[in-house]
Amino acid sequence: QVMHRHKDIARASLGNIPTGDGALPVMNAMVGILIEGGVSPDVASLSVDILSLYFTATAYEESLEAFPTDPAGAEAFHRELNNFFASLPAEKYPYLFALAGPLTEGDGDHRFEFGLDLLVRGIASTVKPTGTE
Repeated sequence: QVMHRHKDIARASLGNIPTGDGALPVMNAMVGILIEGGVSPDVASLSVDILSLYFTATAYEESLEAFPTDPAGAEAFHRELNNFFASLPAEKYPYLFALAGPLTEGDGDHRFEFGLDLLVRGIASTVKPTGTE
């Protein structure tokens, strides 16, 4: 939410390791949540980077003028993108043609939550149940 409200932060933070006073508490908290949730230190160390990149990339994409945030503009954008995929030659791009609708459905929050859920489930899959080797 912070990056969504301050989209220019994403532009500045891509490619930078979070070593500043603003980023360190967030990074520390993320690693702590992972460790306390049973994630191994190795997986937590890799996951905090992947999660940060996901948050930053999403905020960066939302900061671009090409992706309207107002409902009418977003709807027109998705309709235009849907029309583009639906106009592709089906014999050359069968999957993109067939999935023109699903490829362009869902708002930014829905897509963000879906991606975050995928990442969290992947991280969670590395946690061994208590009492096992």
